[in-house]
Amino acid sequence: MANIPKEPTISELNRKLKRLEFLVIALVASDGIGSSGDTDELLYLFGRYFRERKEFRDEKEFYRFFEHFLYESRERGSGLREFVHNLEKRMGETQSEARNYYERSEEKIHSLANSIDTIESKQNITNKELHNYLIYQYLGEDLSSIKLDRFIPVRVYLSDENETDIRKVSDAIDKLLAAFGFEFSDDFPAEKGSWWKKWFAKSREVATQPEVADRLEKIERALDLKGLHKPQAEVDKAQAEAIAALTAATKDIPNVAIQAGSILLVKTTDGNQSPCLQVRTLSTKELIYLENNQHLLCKPATVMESLSKGTNHPEVSAAIGSSTEAVTDYREMQRKRTLDDPSQGL
Repeated sequence: MANIPKEPTISELNRKLKRLEFLVIALVASDGIGSSGDTDELLYLFGRYFRERKEFRDEKEFYRFFEHFLYESRERGSGLREFVHNLEKRMGETQSEARNYYERSEEKIHSLANSIDTIESKQNITNKELHNYLIYQYLGEDLSSIKLDRFIPVRVYLSDENETDIRKVSDAIDKLLAAFGFEFSDDFPAEKGSWWKKWFAKSREVATQPEVADRLEKIERALDLKGLHKPQAEVDKAQAEAIAALTAATKDIPNVAIQAGSILLVKTTDGNQSPCLQVRTLSTKELIYLENNQHLLCKPATVMESLSKGTNHPEVSAAIGSSTEAVTDYREMQRKRTLDDPSQGL
């Protein structure tokens, strides 16, 4: 049978634990302060301890080992002090990193909470606006003649993606919209490569569709006059400054396409570095065609021609025409139903 080792007794475990304690003390003492006399004094005190304690009277071999270990450790240094110093330094750095991480996390949580509040606020406003549209649509009303929050798409293509130019153009468009009674309502992520950005803007006050069209016509007229370097007597100061800011922001960008509702501004630069600016109001057919082919804005040099060809193509023109007629027919049908039977509108 195999010899099974006996389990150590409590006294043996205590003796081993004491030995371990002495060795740790020797390591600490090896990095102690003072002259080498400190080691002799420690050894004397431990010698007395070994002699006076009954359980250590037979520990002569360990005492000799301890004496040698103590002197050797003091001679060479155990590196314990340096280890402790490095450990404390590392712990301090870790605590500092943890504190910074906690502070950053707090800031992020605070920012996230603010973002959630903003989203909830916008959602409530959007729900209210949508419900207004749905109510009037259900009643079969002509939405174009009712004062409602009006939305227009805003899309921008820049052939360069210089951050400074992008910021200037974005600020200029914001200023332009504000000058003519609009503001950004929704912001979509930009696409890199060149720079392609989408927003939705809405009227600052409720308005009818003709009132919105009138504002957009004023933008077109102001841009036309600026491009032709003609006086702008009918444009107020804020509007003139907004037009000037947009012109300055796009000055160093070779190719630009900006759509704001039914207004399309296109700037191109030829091989001789001569810029050409075009501004026009898009027809209903062109708006529908552009809505379904937004990528055309990414080619400022050909977007005007593409719109003309696309809307004049028989098949495309028929499809767009049928879409427009379908909307008109639906509105007329709703109006007749309400007149014939008022309960249908409730």
